[in-house]
Amino acid sequence: GGAGSSLEASTRYEASDLVGIIEIAWRGKVECVCFPLTFQIAYLSSDTKDQFLEEVDLVTTNKRMKTLIEHADRFISEMDLIYDKAEQSRVYRWLQSRLSAFKTGLYGLVMVINLCILMMPRSLLTTLPETDEELGELGAEAAVRRLAKIIKKNKGGAGDDGAGAEEEALPEYEHLSFAQAIIRGISGDDPLSRAEQISLSVVTTSAVLVVAGYVVLIGVLGITEVALLIEDIDKRADGSWEGAQAQGGAQARRDRSVWNGWHLWNLTCSAVLVLHGVNTDVAPHLGVYALALAALSLPVLLGTLRESIGDFPQGPRERKYLVVYDAVVRRNFLRNHAFFLACCVLGFFYRVEFFTLALLDVINLSPVIRDIVKAVAEPAYPLILSFYIYIISVIIFAVFGMNYIGESYKISYTDKYGGMNERMCGSKMSCVLYIFFNGLSDVGNLKGFLKSPSTGSPEYPARILMDSLFFIWVGIVLVNVVTGLMVDGFSAIRQAAESRINTLQNDCFVCGLDRASYEDIGLGPSYPSFEEHLEKDHDPWTYVYYLAYLKAKDPTEDSGIESYVRAQVEEGNLEWIPKGTSCALQDNAAKKARRAREDSKG
Repeated sequence: GGAGSSLEASTRYEASDLVGIIEIAWRGKVECVCFPLTFQIAYLSSDTKDQFLEEVDLVTTNKRMKTLIEHADRFISEMDLIYDKAEQSRVYRWLQSRLSAFKTGLYGLVMVINLCILMMPRSLLTTLPETDEELGELGAEAAVRRLAKIIKKNKGGAGDDGAGAEEEALPEYEHLSFAQAIIRGISGDDPLSRAEQISLSVVTTSAVLVVAGYVVLIGVLGITEVALLIEDIDKRADGSWEGAQAQGGAQARRDRSVWNGWHLWNLTCSAVLVLHGVNTDVAPHLGVYALALAALSLPVLLGTLRESIGDFPQGPRERKYLVVYDAVVRRNFLRNHAFFLACCVLGFFYRVEFFTLALLDVINLSPVIRDIVKAVAEPAYPLILSFYIYIISVIIFAVFGMNYIGESYKISYTDKYGGMNERMCGSKMSCVLYIFFNGLSDVGNLKGFLKSPSTGSPEYPARILMDSLFFIWVGIVLVNVVTGLMVDGFSAIRQAAESRINTLQNDCFVCGLDRASYEDIGLGPSYPSFEEHLEKDHDPWTYVYYLAYLKAKDPTEDSGIESYVRAQVEEGNLEWIPKGTSCALQDNAAKKARRAREDSKG
């Protein structure tokens, strides 16, 4: 029996599967140590293992083994917690062992819902508003007026009797949610066809299953993750208390300078809102500004408060805040699934568009797509700075352009009668917004959306200079900078992933021996191959299981080698980990030495 890492929650263990074997450096040589495996090891999830192997620093053997041992307590807590919950509930045990299939099934139902939305007739989820007592007459009249409006627009202008007159407001389609469409069909006021009944039935059934599935998923993951999060926070808080006492008290651990950024952010947002209110003809109500300031300030306030507390909560309130904040913001198990749950609820009871957002759950299912998102997220700071440079550039070109080539800033638009008109930017801010939007969509080509002056006009040379500079700076430089940042980020992620895979496949995680050196020794067929060396002799997870065994065992019952390992772990030493050798290599070397002595005697 090797590491036992292939055990699953539903596996029937045989006697050989309940014995683990690891190799320990003790008294100048490598010893093979057998120990009993527990049923808890089946509940160390593959996602936890994969995440650790993706994040651990593989540069040196000491660094990766030290990281593994430091994380061992969390791995052991996860195994014990999930095992206890699984023993208490068969439903939890069934879901825990099939989480990946469960998530995939939920996403399949989300795809079914969106396919139904794309294929169902528009009339199923729309209706005319009842703005008149005689809805039938209003509908017919509105249809005639709509047709007349289309004819006028195609002719390029208004009719004789409608030119210059204010057109009567036409009733528009009112969107229905799935819930409203079901109620309308049940009431019998607007009977549904058989196809519409089938579509609503499929969507309703799928939506109920998806909502229930996300609730169950959040509950199952929350039971595990929140408990582990609380344990992790308490452990870090204990370490912070020790450090604070060494520095002369708790206040020494608080850095109040972290609030400077929040104060600056509030001041900036307040200044922008005040300037908007002063310079806008029709300013919103004061309550709207207060609500906008609160919406802008609250997320920064919560993040700053979390940063201020750090790993040192003073009292139960701060501890609860850390748990809630970290569970909602820093742990994706609740944040992501709660978001998609909200999308499905809004899609069913409010607007069907929200169902499309649930398709983004594929990010949680596909490692490839996660790498793509990471390629954009990792260079986020340079991308934000590039975007800020673009905003500055737009402001400069808009302000200079209005003052020196104002004729080009006449914006063409279509009036309500279908005619083409021109108007100047209402303000420099409106010009900035106009260039901001069109400059991105036209990739720095001002000619595509600004009016071209005549060849002989005084503004023509300035316009040539402005178009050329804007295209070179925005269309070439900034666009290529952004593209380069994302391409470099994706390439770096891909190279790092390939390097990590190569290291894990060709270097022993535990002892650091590489494949070439191992195979060059020329071990016979009775000895393990390098793959067997990685999977059985030096499987890193078997060392975690051994530490779990020691943690559960009474120290007074330890053997000599167990007492040695326990002391080494408590002191943070790695002398008990084999370095560049194994029992097989040691045995092979002993046989060669014995054979050499026999040959010398002969």
